Amino acid sequence: MKAITLWQPWASFMFANLPYPPKTIETRTQQRRHRGPLAIHAGKREPAWVRRMFSEDRDLSDLMLEYLGVTDVGDLPHGCVLGVVKMVSCVPTDSIRDELSRTERLLGDYDTDRAAIITADPSRLVSPVPWRGRQGWWNLPDDALDGREFVLADGVARWGGGR
Repeated sequence: MKAITLWQPWASFMFANLPYPPKTIETRTQQRRHRGPLAIHAGKREPAWVRRMFSEDRDLSDLMLEYLGVTDVGDLPHGCVLGVVKMVSCVPTDSIRDELSRTERLLGDYDTDRAAIITADPSRLVSPVPWRGRQGWWNLPDDALDGREFVLADGVARWGGGR
């Protein structure tokens, strides 16, 4: 399965407040052709500027407290797969920027010449799976999540067995 590593708290925002997470779009520098399941991995650590940004920007710190229940990025899980989303599309940020909610805009980089990865159907792992990620896109072994429990919009399900 394709996977991508995100710094915290962006990774956790993808699975907060199910079934309506505050972040359903990941912005990147390049378009991607992949469609289908995409594992979201929380990086082992984040740069100091991320911690500063979320502690000094009132709007961002309020979002973190509201959706994630924490005030410090260090209190979030790191170095693990948090869940799986369905990648449904990848479009230029210019084409959707004006249609986004204020929250979604705060949680992404919608500058010109960037790509917006549109996701749906977030499935959060009940217990994050420790895993060593890497920058960019990478492959998580197909059986890495077999038998693991996920929180879905309508309950809990196990990965595998026809899922």
